[in-house]
Amino acid sequence: MSGPAETYDPIGQMIAYEEGVLPDWERDELFQHLLTTGLCWQLRGHYGRTAVALVHAGRITPPKED
Repeated sequence: MSGPAETYDPIGQMIAYEEGVLPDWERDELFQHLLTTGLCWQLRGHYGRTAVALVHAGRITPPKED
């Protein structure tokens, strides 16, 4: 993820992901962000399905339930 002076750019990361140029570790970081913020459920179905698959693969973790 970005340093403290920088902000995370999920849109730019999503574009890179869809263009197929995002390394696996950055893809995992992107989907962790989308899952943690709940954005993956507001995007087209591929994002939610991929987030669930990455959780099952142990690549990202689901958000803690309150």
